[in-house]
Amino acid sequence: MAWSYLWTEEFDKRAKIVAELLKGKTKGQFIIDLDCGIVSVGRYLEKDWANYYGNDLNYEYIELSKHFNLPNSEFDNIPDHLVEPKVCDILICLGEGAGKFTGVPLESYTIFDKIHSIIHNCVPSYVIIESIREFEDKFKLLTKHKEFLEERGYVTQIIPCQIEGIELKDLNYVKDRLILFAKYAPNPSKISDSKSL
Repeated sequence: MAWSYLWTEEFDKRAKIVAELLKGKTKGQFIIDLDCGIVSVGRYLEKDWANYYGNDLNYEYIELSKHFNLPNSEFDNIPDHLVEPKVCDILICLGEGAGKFTGVPLESYTIFDKIHSIIHNCVPSYVIIESIREFEDKFKLLTKHKEFLEERGYVTQIIPCQIEGIELKDLNYVKDRLILFAKYAPNPSKISDSKSL
């Protein structure tokens, strides 16, 4: 299965970091996990949310996600451009593939704009976007998201995430990752570390 390395214990490090960043922040919240894969984040979060929604174009990933029996959850086998939430308190996107900029056929061309649409329409309290460092270096992918968020009253931080303990031959570049963490805070003071967010 494509991207199967993303669903290894080693790559779960990303979801564990996200769960730590959101600790104590999920109670009663409506969570959207765009292009959720096999719901890595939801498995590590506190299960006190009001609703957890994930989508993915890969039918197999959605079926696997359903087998985790997460409470108050729904998973749809639809592309991200069809996700139209009325409410979103926490927006998560692990593995933003920069399809809009790379033109790679297996990556979503619409995820970048969908993330911005949900932020604009729903103003989530927290936004987390994760990608490989290469996309930041080549396209300033997370910088573009960061600037969009900051213009709308979010404080942001980019956190490095190095995946270790797995050999991927020609894909070792995918182990060098970045996590953008944003909190809605109109009139923010400068935040220096993730604990403050």
